[in-house]
Order: sequence, then structure tokens, then C-alpha cells
Amino acid sequence: MEQLLLELLLKLEPIWAYEPFNDRVSGGKMLASVFGLFIRPEPGYELPHDFGLSAEENRIIRDALQAYTEAARALAPALGINTFHKRLAAFQNDAVVTQREKLHYADIFGHTPPKQFDEEGNPIAEVVARLRGVGPSKSVEPVLLCQAELKVAGRAVRVPAPPDPTSADGTG
Repeated sequence: MEQLLLELLLKLEPIWAYEPFNDRVSGGKMLASVFGLFIRPEPGYELPHDFGLSAEENRIIRDALQAYTEAARALAPALGINTFHKRLAAFQNDAVVTQREKLHYADIFGHTPPKQFDEEGNPIAEVVARLRGVGPSKSVEPVLLCQAELKVAGRAVRVPAPPDPTSADGTG
């Protein structure tokens, strides 16, 4: 699995090296794709064609994600990577870093705290409520460090990015 992740990062590295991905657009769509095709597979999920970059860059990203997710889905069962948390850990492997740019999964995809998901990969309701300002504490790491569509009780839910704590009114 480490080699597959390294190959993904190496394919994305030339784009990232001169134009770091916008976490809110490109990174969010790429992370949602890895979730939908590998980490928390969704039947019928299709890779987007537009990641917010040029047509050629979008093609490279799409091809890289397709290759990674197909290979990871095929290899994971043989390695005992058969749960949401195991698949997430395999993807968020801190040991995998490119040599040239020292590119790490979090540089592109952000970090997804595993404790904020149940065993099936559903966001824990309390975390979602706190992110939306409904729960007892508004101070919590975001479920994903970039916006993404999540499923809660079988419904798609958009989890907004947390407010910017550096702004005067806390709204960004």
C-alpha cells in the first residue's frame, strides 16, 4: 500500500510543485474521490472531471486517482485492510513522502482525524453538530480539513469549513 500511495504522490507532485492545490477546491474534490472510491466506497461513485485546474492537470489528477483507488481496492483485502479505519490509515501513512518535494499526503488531501468517524466511516453526529455550532463546544478540528460532502444517516451533508478564528467576528 505504501508503494501505491507513493506512486499517487509522485504523479501529483509535478503539478503541486509549481501550483499548490487549493485545499478548498482541488484538495476537497480529490479527497472526496479517494473516500468515495476506496476509504468509504460508495456504489456508483464517479470521479469528477474538473478539479479546478487546467484540462491537462485535471486529466493527470483523474488518471492518478483512478489508478490509485483501483489498485488499493484490489490489494487491500489481501493485506487485511478491510475496515474504514484501516483504509484511512493506509491512505494517511506518515511514512510515505516523495524525495524531490518532500510531498506528503496531507499536503494535497489534508488530514482526516479518524476519531471523528464511526466504524463504518460515518461522521460522528456530535462532531458534525459542533462544527455547525449546535453542540456544547464550537472548538473542534474539522471533520475534514477541506470541505467535502459527507453522508450522515444516509443523507449527503455538506460540512462547512470552521470559522476563521483570526477574524474579528469569527466568520472569516
